[in-house]
Amino acid sequence: FAGSRGARGRVIRDMPSRRDSRSRDRRSRSRRRQNSRSADRRRSREDGRRREVMTRIPPPPKKEEQPDEGVTLEQRQNAIECDGHLYATIDFTAPQSVPEQCLNVTPRYYQPNEGSKGLTYNKVPPGWELAEVNDAVKEKVIKPYPWGTHLLVAKDNKAFQTAKGERPGSLEMLWDFAKDPAKGYRLESKVGMNARWHGRLLIRSKVCFASS
Repeated sequence: FAGSRGARGRVIRDMPSRRDSRSRDRRSRSRRRQNSRSADRRRSREDGRRREVMTRIPPPPKKEEQPDEGVTLEQRQNAIECDGHLYATIDFTAPQSVPEQCLNVTPRYYQPNEGSKGLTYNKVPPGWELAEVNDAVKEKVIKPYPWGTHLLVAKDNKAFQTAKGERPGSLEMLWDFAKDPAKGYRLESKVGMNARWHGRLLIRSKVCFASS
């Protein structure tokens, strides 16, 4: 502040004027408004960046659709029920189908029987699995029907004679099968006297159905 000397030489400071006080108040309010606007702009920019980051987050991957494990009408028509489960060949040959090949034909030169339908790959459809064979399955499923083949091969490699075998329902031999993750299952080729046999893999429904 400006000052002036009094009668005794002391410096007397002038009191601030009202105009200077109002000017300082205006400058203070202006700075507060500027600071507030700056803070608002910063918050707006930060909110915008957060929204941008949120929009860039990729959506969660879609779950792979699980295959329907229901049994189709066509599968039911080509299956036989036993103790609540449905049994069928892996290619759903009709139970009453007669084998195309005759069993009593001696194989020429004992070559592998490449004409057997069971030697081609087939996938086990959803809702089905390789079948295990017990006495009830032998009597109700394997023995009474030809299934278009001579032998039905179970999960444990046991091959049982169908109605077109020499001894229906009886165990004939062990028959290995191959498994491919992409192609499914197929029976291994037989040579020698066993090449005369034709077989198919036996499968059953996973779901137990009520008997009608």
